[in-house]
Amino acid sequence: MVYSSGKPYSASERVVRLDRDADGVPEDVYFDFVYQPLKNADGSTFGILVHAVEVTIQVRARQDIAAARAEAERANKAKSEFLAAMSHDLRTPLNAIGGYADLVAEGVYGPVTDAQGKAMRRVRSAQGDLLTLINDILSFAKVEAGRLTLSVQTVQVGELLGALESLIEPELRAKQLSF
Repeated sequence: MVYSSGKPYSASERVVRLDRDADGVPEDVYFDFVYQPLKNADGSTFGILVHAVEVTIQVRARQDIAAARAEAERANKAKSEFLAAMSHDLRTPLNAIGGYADLVAEGVYGPVTDAQGKAMRRVRSAQGDLLTLINDILSFAKVEAGRLTLSVQTVQVGELLGALESLIEPELRAKQLSF
């Protein structure tokens, strides 16, 4: 092709099977080639100069990196799937705990003393804190898996803060803080 066309040709990362160790076991060796036609003064081709550079180390390094990246992505996917499953499996009994704590606090199982009511509020608060952590883990797993969708929208900061006030008011009062 180079000889008949008179045009140079290059090839990258071509594999050549070589028995480097003369042990009868050939191995794949990679080369970049440049084929340059040699021309007479009248422009006719009389030969081809072949320049070859071995690039086996670079090719294998890139293959190793690709394999390591694929393995890391598989491990990351498995981790994200585990976190999502674990988060879901933990939320179900945790919600039941919160429900039973509410029933006890409401007196469904009998009169509730002040100390018992205080203990139920602590149980419910701890349950809510743990549920928030689990939901955060689930959100993190969704982010890593690329399955979290965000809805960006304009909000009224005053309304948002007003809604938060009722949620944090007991904590503020307990710590003697103002909002």
